[in-house]
Amino acid sequence: PDPAVYKAFQGGLHDRFFRPARRLAHYIIEGPIITKAPEHRGSWVTRGSWGMSEQQSNSHLVAKVGEIEEDEAIQVTIGEFVLAIFNLGGTFHATDDTCTHAFASLADGYVEDGCVECPVHAARFEIATGKAVALPAEEDIKTYPVRVEGEDIYVELPAG
Repeated sequence: PDPAVYKAFQGGLHDRFFRPARRLAHYIIEGPIITKAPEHRGSWVTRGSWGMSEQQSNSHLVAKVGEIEEDEAIQVTIGEFVLAIFNLGGTFHATDDTCTHAFASLADGYVEDGCVECPVHAARFEIATGKAVALPAEEDIKTYPVRVEGEDIYVELPAG
């Protein structure tokens, strides 16, 4: 599908620095079929194992390379995991999407110098390591392995 199909931006303001905030439309991925879920914005939901064996089912297709702009992120929901998928100069990273301080979506945060700033209270996290680097956050966020195969971005999640 055309990447433009997935992009539906909603304007907003970053509450600390008044930087534009962008959100992607929410999609439900069921096997190879992708449908828009109108009740949410800014995330993807994947259902099913895409024909993988149980041993391989911890690897999930989350996006295409061209769908995440540089220094931007999307939110992806896979079962109980809510992730932020970041593009840092063509290198993709996956973290928990929820700020450990204020329960805000980090996919809506401001990305700069390899860090994401929470849009609520400006806590900052290193995207590659998940390390909390600015108060008020004191607890790190989890990170997950990412691999790119051609144009497909996969995230490895713990089995179980």
